[in-house]
Amino acid sequence: GSVAVDLLAFQLADPARPIEFRLDALWALNWIQSSQAQAVVRAAILDEDPRVAQAACTITSLQRDGQALSNLKQQLSSTSLHVRRAALEACG
Repeated sequence: GSVAVDLLAFQLADPARPIEFRLDALWALNWIQSSQAQAVVRAAILDEDPRVAQAACTITSLQRDGQALSNLKQQLSSTSLHVRRAALEACG
């Protein structure tokens, strides 16, 4: 639960970590399905790395997390077309 979410959030938040580690942490948070894990995924929607942001948008879409709408709307003007598409899909 909480300890796992904290460790995954720490790994996800470090932009110096390899992208594979960060994406694995994000997808692991998807499987935990707690409010704390969802909050970390919501924050990742605004990550500087478009690969992380896109994955977070996709996870948000799968979870149908209505609390992420504000972050998703911000990504509708992303410079990355992939992020924009994933954010639009998550908005419904």
